[in-house]
Amino acid sequence: MPQARSDRGENLNSCVSFNSPSKSFNLAGIQVSNIVTSDPVLREKIATVMQRFEHGHLNSFAVDALIAAYSEEGEEWLRQLNAYLHDNFRAMEARLSQELPEMKLCRLEGTYLVWADCRFLTDEGLTTSDIQESLIKNEKVWINSGAMYGDGDYMRINIACPRETLLEGTDRMIAGIKRIQRKSGKAE
Repeated sequence: MPQARSDRGENLNSCVSFNSPSKSFNLAGIQVSNIVTSDPVLREKIATVMQRFEHGHLNSFAVDALIAAYSEEGEEWLRQLNAYLHDNFRAMEARLSQELPEMKLCRLEGTYLVWADCRFLTDEGLTTSDIQESLIKNEKVWINSGAMYGDGDYMRINIACPRETLLEGTDRMIAGIKRIQRKSGKAE
């Protein structure tokens, strides 16, 4: 719940809310967001900074895209997308539990990016950066090393794609990790 709503308005004038439809509605290319405050002094300061750094110029599709995203039809589309992504997560989780049970997935937290626990590999001296490079080179599948996000024991997997593509990528990832395990002598 946004802070501006949670305190029943007691601190409303000191709150600034930032949001964007970019991730939820796949509108990053539109480059539109909202900055909301009820305080006219804060609003003027924000406007001044936005102008100084030449931010806030919208492309010709931005307003229409924003209105469509926040419409009832956009809400329904988002509901369907979230259900599809959750099913993608479950499909990947099922495949991994069957073929590579040592790779555990973290619970989804409102995103299409899944964190996979790779300590079964990193505890044996492998790095997720090396795993990432090996999977790209050999299996032609790209999952991100968690090192660039601050935790080298995890890898980040994007599940926002057609299920067929996701499962093909998952199978390639599984084959690649098993290949890496055999090569390092750490096969389960």
